[in-house]
Amino acid sequence: MAREREKGERLQKFIEDYVAFDLETTSKYVGYAEIIEIGAIRVRNNKPVEEYATLIKPEFPIPEAVTAVNNITNEMVEDKPKINEVLGTFIDFVGDDVLLGHNITGFDMNIVYDYVEAIWGEKFRNDFIDTRYIAPQCLPDLENCRLDTLCEYFDVTLDGRHRALADAYMTHECYQNMRRLCQEKNIDISLVKASKSKRSARISGTPKYTDETKALQMLQGFLMGITADGKLTDEEIFSLKRWMDDNSHLAGNYPFDVVMTSLERVLEDGIITKTERDYLYELYVKYTAPVENAEHEEISDIEGVHCCITGDFNYGSRSEVVSLIEDRGGVWDSSVKKCTELLIVGAKGSAAWKQGNYGSKVKKALELKGKGQRIDIVAEEDFLKEIGI
Repeated sequence: MAREREKGERLQKFIEDYVAFDLETTSKYVGYAEIIEIGAIRVRNNKPVEEYATLIKPEFPIPEAVTAVNNITNEMVEDKPKINEVLGTFIDFVGDDVLLGHNITGFDMNIVYDYVEAIWGEKFRNDFIDTRYIAPQCLPDLENCRLDTLCEYFDVTLDGRHRALADAYMTHECYQNMRRLCQEKNIDISLVKASKSKRSARISGTPKYTDETKALQMLQGFLMGITADGKLTDEEIFSLKRWMDDNSHLAGNYPFDVVMTSLERVLEDGIITKTERDYLYELYVKYTAPVENAEHEEISDIEGVHCCITGDFNYGSRSEVVSLIEDRGGVWDSSVKKCTELLIVGAKGSAAWKQGNYGSKVKKALELKGKGQRIDIVAEEDFLKEIGI
């Protein structure tokens, strides 16, 4: 499940000292992934000087599909330590270094962060460099930015691929090759820092989004485009799958995980039936217009009901809407929480909504709803009508 994390800053530059690392996990989705291997190399003056590698026994068995990729079996980890026994040694190895990895922004960094928070109640704030974001600046004509593709381009050996230590070395070598290439061609890979962009947005009043948010907006646009004519074709489904594969760094974000899971389920046997096309179409329409397509129980009394609001309202200001809720006996939640039962969406929407036609509160509500929480999303017009306004 995507959520706010107080992570370090993603850097877009070349440095000489860092720790390159990689994780092997039981799932490609952050909320379900257990670490089964950590591999890392300490780099000084652009050269590896020390290694760290360990297998880890997960709480649940390793899925066969995972073993098929990295060849790590349940027998291999049976007598290995658990994550709470070894995470401290990895954190000590990293120290205050900048971390380097491929496609780590929304995956590896989030997993390490969540484990550190869960085990010690602390924040993992090391800055990091993601070669997935450097590659397009350095190699704009490359077919895609997967690690395999970079290794093939730079003639880096793929021996041991999908084992943590080997992948850490591959990432390090690709990073060094990109550094040399950018020096030779005088390419500047630097980008405006996210923190500066956020400050500018607050000053100017114009939303400035992270690369991750922009990519999720692209996904929403993609879904809107392929569902606009009321049907899905096989070509559109395969095209969406290719886009999802090329943007796998979005794993752990809603609705990426759900869309990817639905595609993998349908394409598993290589045949797309009409029933499966209809299933995907209905699913994607819900994601592109979650408020309009939300089903909710009719509201008659909100006394004691935890309510949250989002967007701008025809009824009045946000404070006036909150007063209305509280006057009717409802409980106002400033954000969507596990106790929230009703999310009311203003008819005017909001220019700052990250997804274009809905924002982070709707996104959070959909995530919780998908996990089985009883939370209704209702449009302002319906809400006011049902409570007698």
